[in-house]
Amino acid sequence: MTYPSNHRAKPFIDRVRTLADEAGLPLRTISGGGTGTPEVSAAIGCTETRIGSYVFEGLRRFNRDRNPPNPTTCAERMIVTVVNTPTPERAIVDGGQKTFTSYAPTPYGYIVEHPDAKVVGMSVEHGHIDTSSCDHAFTVGDRLSIIPLHQGMTKNLHDEVHVVRDGSVVATWKVAGRGKVQ
Repeated sequence: MTYPSNHRAKPFIDRVRTLADEAGLPLRTISGGGTGTPEVSAAIGCTETRIGSYVFEGLRRFNRDRNPPNPTTCAERMIVTVVNTPTPERAIVDGGQKTFTSYAPTPYGYIVEHPDAKVVGMSVEHGHIDTSSCDHAFTVGDRLSIIPLHQGMTKNLHDEVHVVRDGSVVATWKVAGRGKVQ
């Protein structure tokens, strides 16, 4: 197994394959992993790739691979509500570090409905949005869909994931690993 998959692992994988062949040991699976590495895993000879949180995507990967983000390829959204608009250039939402994590780089999320607005700060329970570059006049009660910066970390903060299709919840999945870090 190599994690995350990396081109530097190819000589190691080739050597293990040779040693297994020489010893008459069947080598059925060579496992690689890491979100964003399926092409690398294939190139270095892995027969499977465990891509972790790749299925949900997140803003961190978007920032690395595509700019601007394409929200249609990201399955995860955090739904928040505007709870305060202290100035015309700022909105406060009811999702903060307990919703999105405290992972440091900004922006903390991508606002699907208003891409020019930026999630620029987080307190424990609130997100701070810079609306100065956005034409929308935010008001208390506005609902926003935010793609989190690092969606893999959000899973450990929530008991359930709600699956939405065409605006309706079609399933609810329990997060089996929730709180299991020891």
